Amino acid sequence: MPSQLDLFTADDAPALPLARLSNNPNAYHPADCHWIRAEPMPGYVLRLGFARDTDGWHMAAGYHFPDVGSIGPVFVRSNAYPVYGDARRAGLERLRLMVNGLQLARTISPDKAKRIREAIDNITQAAQCGLSLVKDAA
Repeated sequence: MPSQLDLFTADDAPALPLARLSNNPNAYHPADCHWIRAEPMPGYVLRLGFARDTDGWHMAAGYHFPDVGSIGPVFVRSNAYPVYGDARRAGLERLRLMVNGLQLARTISPDKAKRIREAIDNITQAAQCGLSLVKDAA
């Protein structure tokens, strides 16, 4: 069974989230799924996913860290955001909370946590400057 991270394409093109396996009728259309990827240190991968649906924007957040393992990303279908910017902020906040939890559990070092949080801040700044890899919700 592949990991959830293996379900993403290497070039950050729209890819199949976990919900799209087995021809799931409730899955998002691939044209409406977009991803941001950051690798603040070799092997430490952060991923954010965004999907537009009839009720608004949904987000997914997850990571793969070699010394911790993988969590997600999977879509949170229960939370719909009216605009893309709100979904992006929620995804970035979810990543920050994950990193804070790992540092509190002493699973990763303070230095690694700091570098990962800086990468999350860089994603935030790039998105605010219009340099995001994610398509605008025009």
